[in-house]
Amino acid sequence: MATTFTYAEELTLSDIRSLVLRRLRVTDTSRYSVDRSTADYDWFDDAINEGLKRFVRATKCIRSYAIYIPISGYQVYRCPESFIDLKSAYYYDSSIADGYRPLLIKTVGWLNKNVSDWRTNTGDPKYIYVDRMFARRWFFGLVPIPEKNGTAVDWDTDYGVELTDICSLTTYNEEFVELPQSGLFYCPNSQDSPGKPFDSINQDILIEHYRLPRKIDTTTQYPELPREYHSCLADYAAWELLRHNPEDSAEFNRAGIYIMEFQNAIKEFNEKRKEDQLAGQDMGSLPPVQSWITNLSWYKKIK
Repeated sequence: MATTFTYAEELTLSDIRSLVLRRLRVTDTSRYSVDRSTADYDWFDDAINEGLKRFVRATKCIRSYAIYIPISGYQVYRCPESFIDLKSAYYYDSSIADGYRPLLIKTVGWLNKNVSDWRTNTGDPKYIYVDRMFARRWFFGLVPIPEKNGTAVDWDTDYGVELTDICSLTTYNEEFVELPQSGLFYCPNSQDSPGKPFDSINQDILIEHYRLPRKIDTTTQYPELPREYHSCLADYAAWELLRHNPEDSAEFNRAGIYIMEFQNAIKEFNEKRKEDQLAGQDMGSLPPVQSWITNLSWYKKIK
């Protein structure tokens, strides 16, 4: 007779709240509430979301895509609001067989040194750089400056739909592709997605970037984390709440245990999920390696 089984359970906000209560050794929120209410989870939720943000920022465990339509003569464009770091970027050219032409990621310093006319030269983009030009938001620039407009994106409507906002409870909500220039999103609505979301794009920019998670504020919502790390958000929240209890030395001291558990989860993720581009490659063609090279970071990553 067949049996059923489940994988490691994904935790909703409600589940994580319950774990926090257990770690705090309390049955309700009265001690951790502005008005000593027994069902006021504001401080809980603030701590949970701060833990979520810190985990994602430290691990870069969320990646998304964004499409940009270049504007003739415009070099600089706003990165997505959720942007943390750039993973890769492509210029799509339908005139070449492969279509996607990788853009080389460079710094402003490198461009100043190696491309003297990068602030004025025009043509098809070859390089991309990221810069926080106006403090609050990140921007990226294209080099050379596009000399022609990109084309409007046509989506594959069989497997998704273009939206102005995405509900956090939508089944495939985390798989969206963003169009930051227009504030639109392409959200998959089929288990066959994301697949190939574009029916056609040409002379447009596709970036793959690490992003911040969306806030969890609905009891049935899941955090944007791999399921095996959901419980560490309760560790962070317990630390955040317990460390503000200096009048209770035992509870205050117990807070340190939970922040260590949270930090260990981050360390574990970073150690086991490295994206080492040379890992598994045959390095046999290299000359004998001197002993000092084995201590260099790049060498450790390819072992």
